[in-house]
Amino acid sequence: MTFRPVRDRAAPMAPNGATISDEIDAEDAELMARYGIKMVPTPRFHYKSFRFSRLADALRQARLDDKSA
Repeated sequence: MTFRPVRDRAAPMAPNGATISDEIDAEDAELMARYGIKMVPTPRFHYKSFRFSRLADALRQARLDDKSA
């Protein structure tokens, strides 16, 4: 299941250029409305092939890599 972004924010972009909201079908949207489920944007920090939800973790990995180089 994919999620609909909060209406007052820009929709996150998928790698193919589609927005996440473009990928939600009517059944998913109906279930989300029924149960009061909302999607909220979540920050992601990309470093090399890693994905982090906290900047501190991304920085820690980058610094570890920097020391080993």
